Amino acid sequence: MQCFDCGVDLVVGNNWTKHFQDNRHYSCMDCFNKKHNSNRMFVNGQYVSRKHPLWKAGRYIIDGFFGEALVEDDKSKAGYIYCITNPAWPGMAKVGKAVDVNKRFASYQTYSPFRDFVLEWSVHVDDVHAIEAAFHRHYKEVSGEWYEMNANEARHLFNQLVPHIGGSNVANDNQLAQARVA
Repeated sequence: MQCFDCGVDLVVGNNWTKHFQDNRHYSCMDCFNKKHNSNRMFVNGQYVSRKHPLWKAGRYIIDGFFGEALVEDDKSKAGYIYCITNPAWPGMAKVGKAVDVNKRFASYQTYSPFRDFVLEWSVHVDDVHAIEAAFHRHYKEVSGEWYEMNANEARHLFNQLVPHIGGSNVANDNQLAQARVA
């Protein structure tokens, strides 16, 4: 038997499931996943929630500890709250969350031919989800986590908000790399 989509030989346990065979579904797993799971993330065959900070649609095979850690980290709460600005939009600041703030910042630079985004500050916290959600509840965003405020105002509001969220341990600023990144 061959896959109707790509023509590869179908082998149960390799590229075809017993369930597919029993139900006469003649597509290999790769073709099926391209059609039906293109907006989901799987690591080593395990589903990873969109809430995961490293979420990106696709299927990934990662050997050893890192693959297991990525799936386990789906429930991780620790990470960074950060503030990014761009001189093209004065008076606007983006406040978001990330596990690796430097990677997140680097990803923003790809959106500008001038590489002019500025990482204004970042703070490591125990529960990024609670703090970011509270920030969004208390302060109206203009669009996609962008707020009409400068970086200092965002930091001031962040500092006011954190003490009111239980269980959020904010790391000492002196321990963090918060310098402006050019």
